[in-house]
Amino acid sequence: MSLLELANRYNTQDRCVEHLEKLRWNNVPTCSHCGGITQITKRKKSNIYHCNYCNKDFTVLVGTIFEHSRLPLQKWFALISLMLDAKQGISSSQLSRNTGISYHSAWYSTMRIRCAMIEDIELSGLIESDETYIGGKPRKSYKKNSSNTQLSQVAENPDVLLISNSKRGRGTSKAKIAGMVERKGRVVLQLMDTFSTTTLLSMLKRNVKLKNATVITDEAKFYNKFEDFVNHLTIKHKEAFAKGNIHINTIEGFWSILKAGIKGNYKSISKRYMPFYLAEFAYRYNRRAKPKLMFDEFLKDALHESKCMNYSQPNLEPKMLVAKHKTKTKTNRNEKRKKIKLR
Repeated sequence: MSLLELANRYNTQDRCVEHLEKLRWNNVPTCSHCGGITQITKRKKSNIYHCNYCNKDFTVLVGTIFEHSRLPLQKWFALISLMLDAKQGISSSQLSRNTGISYHSAWYSTMRIRCAMIEDIELSGLIESDETYIGGKPRKSYKKNSSNTQLSQVAENPDVLLISNSKRGRGTSKAKIAGMVERKGRVVLQLMDTFSTTTLLSMLKRNVKLKNATVITDEAKFYNKFEDFVNHLTIKHKEAFAKGNIHINTIEGFWSILKAGIKGNYKSISKRYMPFYLAEFAYRYNRRAKPKLMFDEFLKDALHESKCMNYSQPNLEPKMLVAKHKTKTKTNRNEKRKKIKLR
């Protein structure tokens, strides 16, 4: 959605709240505390509802990423629209200038937005799997000083961006990212502590429908056990980068989008928050075929995602938050399948 269209449709707080109520409740207010829908009354000249059953007040924002935020919803909507439209990401500094809010408010809000972009996906069909490393380019070592920062660097401490071990390939200290992508479909990403048969098999079992998939990888040894669980094809890059339909060019193309975004827009990021940034890039990529519907689809996700940040800190470590969210999503999905079978 363009900013001009956004400004025309949602130029007041009441219009924004009305739209969220339609998306979340379908205009039938539901208590956020007890789930009741019958004994609900609306307070005069406000967007606050009262549940006479549990005797509590609530709004459509309770239990969402917008809860307890002093930022007007018009600016929330602008932030969301700008982030969804930026294929390679947009920095908090740029968002601060575009929306007229402080840098800290922009950073805090974008982290909440990225939390709502975390999703659990099951891939099927023809799937490409690959790994990559994100960090500074190889340079000779320098003494520790404040000027020794590099573009696209990822570090444990973003204030000290050193490149003492930024060699290419395996054995580097750069951030390790594993990815799986459907051919002409969706992508799944995960920040890894290490690449091994165990960690990659765990990712495969979690994110792929094994009976309905064919996975293509390169000749790395930690993919050898894939053939015990799923139809597995290998492309040997020493011989060729593609043999007919057997290649991993799709996931390689996604890596170029991810790395260009980090290098061009974010410059340097903390490894701690890398899972949130991965969720952002995956969310946009998975909806690239329907950009006009992305805004409302995200709002629906945001309205069912509880706040994951307390002030400027996450409730849990980002890696744990992502894992917790995916476990919860998978549990809900399995419960829905059981209900369908019972019917």
